[in-house]
Amino acid sequence: MRRSGLRTVSAVAVVIAAMAMGRLLTDHLDGDDALAAPFVRHASVGKTVQLRYADVRVTGVRVARTLDGADAVIAAGRFLIVDFSYRARKEPQTFLGLELWDELGRRYEPVTRGSTCALNVRGSTGVRMYAMACFDVPRSALAGANFRFSLGDHGVNGSGQRRDDLADIDLGISRAQARQFWDQDLTYTSYVASTEPYDKEPARLEKPSWWDHVHGPQPESPAPANEAHG
Repeated sequence: MRRSGLRTVSAVAVVIAAMAMGRLLTDHLDGDDALAAPFVRHASVGKTVQLRYADVRVTGVRVARTLDGADAVIAAGRFLIVDFSYRARKEPQTFLGLELWDELGRRYEPVTRGSTCALNVRGSTGVRMYAMACFDVPRSALAGANFRFSLGDHGVNGSGQRRDDLADIDLGISRAQARQFWDQDLTYTSYVASTEPYDKEPARLEKPSWWDHVHGPQPESPAPANEAHG
């Protein structure tokens, strides 16, 4: 009985020690995760975000059914176009992190097919650049969407942005405006990043004869919404 009791006490001691070690490791890892998290700077359309390596400002938001760039491309949902300017502060940089996040926490990457919208951007020190990032999104992603700009790309579970300085910009799209955006059937020309501002007016795409039978006629073009100058 005495030996059995000693074995039981020893087993309990081992279990308690293992639990304590597990808690210690969990606390340590959670601490590391907190230290590795990106430093997020929040802003809205028209406001400049000053990061360690650059400043960035979203200057406008548009929505298109079609993009006319290297090729004409039709969205599966709608193209949410984020017009932005940026300037590398200390040295030439390539900025890999261009992302859209919706209010449900879903992340979207820039469209890669056909258009000349930016997938990433590069800047020379002190030179203001103008670019557009285009995201093919469902209707539910428009209202409450945020644009994120960072030095690193997202990577696996955000690993590419560990300890990064990250701009998180509210695009200011309300639910009513999202409905209006969705009902538009506009075409915009896509452009590569440039030192000069580009044309943001809706374009008239040369369409094949069957286009209107499938998509309906293109309506008159309203003024772009959420526009900030400068």
